Amino acid sequence: SYATGASNAPNQYALLTARLLPRSGLLPFIAPGSTTGLASREWTLGEAFLKAGWRTAFIGGWHLGDASSSLPHRQGFQTFYGLALPREGEPLANLRANDTILTNTPAPEALLDAFVTRALAFLDAQGTNRFLLVLQVPPLPASGASLGGSYGNRIEALDDAVGQLTARLAALGQRENTLFVFSSDEGPALTTTFPRGATGLFRDGRGTVFEGGVRIPAIACWPGVILPGPVSQAVWWLPDLPP
Repeated sequence: SYATGASNAPNQYALLTARLLPRSGLLPFIAPGSTTGLASREWTLGEAFLKAGWRTAFIGGWHLGDASSSLPHRQGFQTFYGLALPREGEPLANLRANDTILTNTPAPEALLDAFVTRALAFLDAQGTNRFLLVLQVPPLPASGASLGGSYGNRIEALDDAVGQLTARLAALGQRENTLFVFSSDEGPALTTTFPRGATGLFRDGRGTVFEGGVRIPAIACWPGVILPGPVSQAVWWLPDLPP
């Protein structure tokens, strides 16, 4: 699959609207406190599902502005728990639940667990209601003893998070009713010290529009609908997912 740009805002915008960022008039990075952000006129995936009667939640890193009208709970997601993030590498923005700011100085090493806990609570609360959950995990530090070092610790923590979500779906009897899509939004960062990700034969990595920067892994799982095991070479990109 393919991303639509070399930074977070273009890819999140494409995932949520099926459009390309230049149509929005937004910049590739939207700093906290900016007066610009995702416009209320935009029709998002959250709004489409909400109008159809689904429960909706966005948890994790939001890259489309922290102006009140731009935040997820004004864009079709009934629940927002997360960060309105600046450019990666800058200090994290405040952690909030809808309009309530929980802390201005979130501890990065505790955020993934906090996101997963809130996601599990959302799943538990749905009962027989249909739901859309978007969990956008930014790069976060993780402790551990991976042979892959700090990079491996992060991968293992993310793997554990996905396992907790799928296990909870199974426990709730919703595993076979749920389409689960896992995708990156950029290639690996090749400017960091080893260990790090790899792009195989593809040129360059994160932060570029070469193949290694925008060709991304994706997994789709839906027991009883998608057969387990096969690898598809079909090409799709993030704007294809909402339709």
